[in-house]
Amino acid sequence: RGTARVRVEALATPAPPAAPGGFYVQLGAFAFPDAANRLGEQVRGTLGENPQVLAGDDTLHRVRLGPYADRAAAERMRDRLREAGLGNPVLVAAP
Repeated sequence: RGTARVRVEALATPAPPAAPGGFYVQLGAFAFPDAANRLGEQVRGTLGENPQVLAGDDTLHRVRLGPYADRAAAERMRDRLREAGLGNPVLVAAP
């Protein structure tokens, strides 16, 4: 009858395909824009990076950084975000 914090860890993450447009680092996708904006503010305050908060057709509000020209640059940013305790960001191939 309460809530508890849980830790979710992916056992395996498939590698995204190479993309001509580069890669984004997605920090989260939220049903409510306020939650997405809060995460964007956390990223700005913690790392000084300015993430995009995008509303998709499926009503999810995605928070992401990029695009990065190559996978290695995106992975470095993903690692910085994880080290800063900003969730479990994932790489997304640019369209």
